[in-house]
Amino acid sequence: MRIHSRPVNVVAVRRGGLYAVPMVLARPPRQSDVARLTGLSQATVSRVLRNDPSVIPATKARVFAACEELGYRVSVGARLLAEGRQALVGLSLSTRVLPTDRYTSIIHQHLVRHLESSGWGTVLIPADGFDAGLAQVGAVILIGVSRRDDRLRLARAAGIPAIAIGHPEEEAPSVAPDDLEGGRIAARHLIAKGRRTLAMLSAARETGDPGLARRREGFVGAAGEAGLSVAVLETDHAPTAAVDGYRSALALPGGVDGLFCDTDEAAIGALWALRDRGRRIGPDGDCGLVGFDDLPGMAEEAGLTTVAQDFEEIARAALSLRGPTIEGRDAAPAIVPVRLRERAT
Repeated sequence: MRIHSRPVNVVAVRRGGLYAVPMVLARPPRQSDVARLTGLSQATVSRVLRNDPSVIPATKARVFAACEELGYRVSVGARLLAEGRQALVGLSLSTRVLPTDRYTSIIHQHLVRHLESSGWGTVLIPADGFDAGLAQVGAVILIGVSRRDDRLRLARAAGIPAIAIGHPEEEAPSVAPDDLEGGRIAARHLIAKGRRTLAMLSAARETGDPGLARRREGFVGAAGEAGLSVAVLETDHAPTAAVDGYRSALALPGGVDGLFCDTDEAAIGALWALRDRGRRIGPDGDCGLVGFDDLPGMAEEAGLTTVAQDFEEIARAALSLRGPTIEGRDAAPAIVPVRLRERAT
């Protein structure tokens, strides 16, 4: 797919007749652009590109001429997916995490289960060699998107439809938990429990993860609305999140009575550190602790109060974007609600 940078005449109507309006695209063309240029509906354009035999030749000619003018291309793999036939969907992990990362592996498992139950094949595309991996798929789902992530650009350059799980900075079909509200939920919970000296362990700056930045923004903002300040300690969270959480918690000021960690892994490390310092964690103790994610096999076992993501719904929402993305239609970012799971901390 090539980016269109020269004017395209779009026919419009005004008093006195028809006139041509130059249309310049500073991004790869979409199916909606083809529809606008031809004056046809997106549904009709989609039928033409699927080679629907019910479409008359004259209409097909208009669509193909517009595609040529705009430089719009549909990959072979994307066409197979649009027709509901067997094709591979690539699942690509963020460059900043390992495949063994708990969050990544959980999202990956949900996506694979849904795709394979629908008869679609999947292939894991490593960060190294991402370009080569795109050659074998008709679409790609990017798991975890950071500010320094160029996978969306590479996928578009290859003409491969891409869906991001996370908060991409550039316009793209995406799905993510409501990280901003999750941070607010954590702050309101600690404040409701009587905590007034708040701190947060945040990996947003170190990782460049927009979702983690939203969690910090929500927590600090909600605390500020209550007239409270937050001591933010920068940390990392992959792949040594628990260790980093432990070390960072040891550096906390002694008077902190409410701590929010932007991942469960960091919260588990902080829990160990605070207990080693003789702190009593929980509603009846001298410090409250909240994590984020509600990772299976970790949060519940530790009795961790946490902001829970709905992993099943995130996977379902990502897959619901396949149709619009493959057909080149605009798709608004999907934000999946989160909720507090109150446990022992």
